[in-house]
Amino acid sequence: MLLALAPRRLAPCVTLATALFSAPLLAAPAFPQGLSARAIWRPGDLNQLEAIGPRTSLVLRVRYPGEQDPISDPAAQSSAMDMIESIDRNSWSVTSSTVDITPTFEMPQPASFYSNSGNGTVLLRIRADAHKLARIAGFEPEDYDHDIIISRNIWNGAPGLGTINYRTVFVAGGGGWLWGHELGHALGWGHASGWTSENADPISPTGNYVEYGDQFDMMGNQGIPSIPRAFHHCQPRYKLRAGWLPSSSVIEVNAPGSFQLQDYSQAPSSVAPSALLVRRDADTDYWIFWRADEARCAEGPVIVRANRNPLDGSELIDLHPMSAPLPGGGAAGDLLDSAMAPGEAFWDQAAGIEIVHQGFHAGLLQLAVSVPGSQSLLDERPVIDVVAPARGRTLRGRAAYRATAFDPDVGRSDGAGIDKVRLELLRLDGHVEGPPVVDIVRDKAPYFFVIDTADPALGVIDGKYILRVTATADDGGVSANRFLNLIDNTGPSF
Repeated sequence: MLLALAPRRLAPCVTLATALFSAPLLAAPAFPQGLSARAIWRPGDLNQLEAIGPRTSLVLRVRYPGEQDPISDPAAQSSAMDMIESIDRNSWSVTSSTVDITPTFEMPQPASFYSNSGNGTVLLRIRADAHKLARIAGFEPEDYDHDIIISRNIWNGAPGLGTINYRTVFVAGGGGWLWGHELGHALGWGHASGWTSENADPISPTGNYVEYGDQFDMMGNQGIPSIPRAFHHCQPRYKLRAGWLPSSSVIEVNAPGSFQLQDYSQAPSSVAPSALLVRRDADTDYWIFWRADEARCAEGPVIVRANRNPLDGSELIDLHPMSAPLPGGGAAGDLLDSAMAPGEAFWDQAAGIEIVHQGFHAGLLQLAVSVPGSQSLLDERPVIDVVAPARGRTLRGRAAYRATAFDPDVGRSDGAGIDKVRLELLRLDGHVEGPPVVDIVRDKAPYFFVIDTADPALGVIDGKYILRVTATADDGGVSANRFLNLIDNTGPSF
């Protein structure tokens, strides 16, 4: 990967950039197995958020009166380079990143002003003042795809906080891999977690959910001493959403057969698919892929269980639940030996799914997969999109919200096969959803509402909100999705 210093916009600004990737996007491969891959993500899907081509990020450094800088110039520059490398390698250079780093701005108010600003508005107040300071210095945050605010942790939470509006993320210091993880949230990605069982059944319902448990994924825990290498590829369903992995490189298995997988760390090719997708039921999928670049996964594939709504995160399945936890893995030590060894099999008896590792041939991993004959008859849930407000836009005054929905079993036009759509606007306090300030059901398209966010009678106060959209199809299938947005009628403090 090439790095080059871009021309400085202002004397105190440190600016980093990758050389822009000029090669064409990856072509859709044709596989020699005689299988046709169908598109997994469809037009008009809120879960589809591409991040291809040149992308820009603005790093805003802020300190509070009387305090030290949150990060030095060299540390900020090093972290930016690590983040650029993470995105470049994860996207196989389908996207390129340019990062501008501001000088450190002194905030107009003491830290106590922001930390005591009220539940759910700490980040909003920091963001409003940091953005105004950036504009005064000659940077326009709205000109960037994302902005990363580096501040001492005064929000009583984790050192890194994911997006509050698909644009802004917060971190308490350096660490490009942490920055990349938080930008993953800005792309709508959930955490890569894990599932461990207390008996011989890897998917026993009496198992344990381990938050961040997938230590092989950039959206999991990357700080475990037993895996010193900081870089990890994110899982295929996220790369598919971002446009980094062509849909033709994922085979959806709807009939029993033998399959090959290429090394997932390598760019997609025409030799073999990068991942298999097995639908367990109408709501849950198994993703099978081979992390050959991870020492603990080199001998076989991993299996990740995920809801079809990618916002809900995922679970790496511990395929050896009765083994002793490996040292250095913390609470996720059981998951360090999750890869399937040659000759081993995974069996989901209730769903009629079996996956057998048959070994290797010509550098490719060989799998036999059995699925029920009814696999192709599983109901497709309604597909939801939010077309207003725009992603990343901060709302004030009059605001319009509009969603679209269709049942892909019926058609792709707005309202096709849909019985009703419920739209709820809920305020978030941290990750806790409050009661809806708007709750409306519409039985035909368009699905929308308009509110005056500054009207005291409505009870809308500044903060982070979720638009929750629930679509019910004529055949009874239900799906729901969430859309983050900010309401700020107050603005900067100065």
